[in-house]
Amino acid sequence: MPDWPVQSRPFRGGARAHAVIPPIVLLLSFGYSQRVPPPANFSLDVRSAPNPLRIPEFRGLSVLDESVQKWMLAELDSWFDGLLDTLGPQLADAESRDSRALTWAFGCTTGHDQSVVLAELVGAAIRRTGTTVCIKHLDLATETMQHDADRVVIAP
Repeated sequence: MPDWPVQSRPFRGGARAHAVIPPIVLLLSFGYSQRVPPPANFSLDVRSAPNPLRIPEFRGLSVLDESVQKWMLAELDSWFDGLLDTLGPQLADAESRDSRALTWAFGCTTGHDQSVVLAELVGAAIRRTGTTVCIKHLDLATETMQHDADRVVIAP
């Protein structure tokens, strides 16, 4: 038995019903200096967001470090809430259309800082709704992919 809410709805032309599977949200971080923005349902340029790696106490830390992410969330408090308010209806619309996946991309200059932190923060917020989230950092030296609570390291 699946652990997500299952609804039944008829096929387009028939009387049979099938389970509605909530979409998977794929979050991508990338660097504009590294690549053209990847295809996505929603893409956001976050180069103007504060860069945590320019703060002396965060130098030498990974942008995946919890203290870096907490700092970024505090810096972007109301802006981040607005971002979630923008993305929420898109997720609800995808569920109502029985879409299988949504891709949201966040880009900064190098793909090593603001975009990575924001992808992680959005992923954590969306994951709390019970939605399956996969995160892929396209331009980190070692790519990471996160699926729910498990972290898998993939060679570049």
